[in-house]
Amino acid sequence: MRESEYNDDPRPKPSGGNVRVILKRDNEEKYKYQSKKRLTTNIHKKFTTTMIGALAAFEKHFGHIWENDPRWRDTWENARTEVLDVGNKNLRAAEQEISEYTITWDRHTTEFRFDNITRKDK
Repeated sequence: MRESEYNDDPRPKPSGGNVRVILKRDNEEKYKYQSKKRLTTNIHKKFTTTMIGALAAFEKHFGHIWENDPRWRDTWENARTEVLDVGNKNLRAAEQEISEYTITWDRHTTEFRFDNITRKDK
């Protein structure tokens, strides 16, 4: 996902007052908004991948059963629809749950420590 897709924050821009404080607060709020949107997008992808992956596994291993038999084909289609409906319902519930939280993304950071190293100046 491109970073620009996280920049659609609908809130008004700051004006007046102590600009530095206002901008800092606005940046923090924007970061929280972008973090929540990023999490929601990633959860959506993972739910979808799980549902489709599970259905694909069943089709791979049991698809031969309903390939030539319309009765089993209808049963499979009904089961597939039910799985997708339940998965989508739970996805919407997860997205609603996320919307009720304040979220910030703890980016991956690496700290390099150089202990006991003597620097030689040129």
